[in-house]
Amino acid sequence: MTDGTNYAGNEWFEVVGASYDDLAAIERELGIELSVELRGLLHRCAGGHPTRSYFYSEIFGNEFMLGALLRVDDSVVLYESVRSAYRALQETAAFCGYPTRDVALVPFAVDDGNSALLCLDEEGRVIHRLFDDEEGPPDAGRWLLAKDLPEFLAGLSDCPY
Repeated sequence: MTDGTNYAGNEWFEVVGASYDDLAAIERELGIELSVELRGLLHRCAGGHPTRSYFYSEIFGNEFMLGALLRVDDSVVLYESVRSAYRALQETAAFCGYPTRDVALVPFAVDDGNSALLCLDEEGRVIHRLFDDEEGPPDAGRWLLAKDLPEFLAGLSDCPY
């Protein structure tokens, strides 16, 4: 575990990181493809907590407090690793009756309360995925935060409250 890792203009603590071999194994095992940006972030900072963790999107009118990046290991603790979070997305989508709904989401972080995931969708957009809001239309529990991962990382700031 490393403290003080600098990445994307932020300082990250409790970083575990991930090898490129581990990232490739995740892609093969889950049948997903990680973007170049997400591979770089997880390689350097997996498991880490950022110093600046608040994100507000004026364009989309949403805010988010980043708790930690997911780890890239065999942890089965819910929302601790990419594997466990990805499986939770699949199970929830199937349970709610729209089995393909979250298939394309790639989880990479949790909020500061460990109740919601940050994911990249099939277009590379950053999605806030909240599981407490499953009632209603297919987009219930999904909020667009940023057009891509670099925009999200660049927008992280100190919490204003």
